[in-house]
Amino acid sequence: MRILILTHSAYQRGADAVRASLLARALVDRGHVVELVVSPAERRRRASRRLRAGLTIVTTAGLGHPALTRWGVDPLEVASQLHLVGSGMWQVVHSFGHRPAVLLAAQRLQRKGVVWLADWAGHLLAAGITCSSASAADSQMA
Repeated sequence: MRILILTHSAYQRGADAVRASLLARALVDRGHVVELVVSPAERRRRASRRLRAGLTIVTTAGLGHPALTRWGVDPLEVASQLHLVGSGMWQVVHSFGHRPAVLLAAQRLQRKGVVWLADWAGHLLAAGITCSSASAADSQMA
């Protein structure tokens, strides 16, 4: 299965990024094709891709301002994620967090018929909440 995992955190920084990378690694180990999309830790004009033990890690473009990245509202990052999802062929998108940088890209894919799993964990719900677009999931399984 081709799976896209979106997060608005820098690679291996923050709980969502760590959870996302652990999930991505486990899915790759089970034979899935996975792209993990992360925010830049510093100013970056262009997105970049790197392959690490079968996992494709995409670092988006971004202004590199900590507050913009933390809140997922960096306009360059949002545009970079939207551009990325416009060019891929995924069967599932799994988003970590509900910030605009992640949410808008996941919604765009959902409108194309891609199954969307929305994952959120916060201080009150440490285990997180996962919900999916059931109608899309049903049609993928048929």
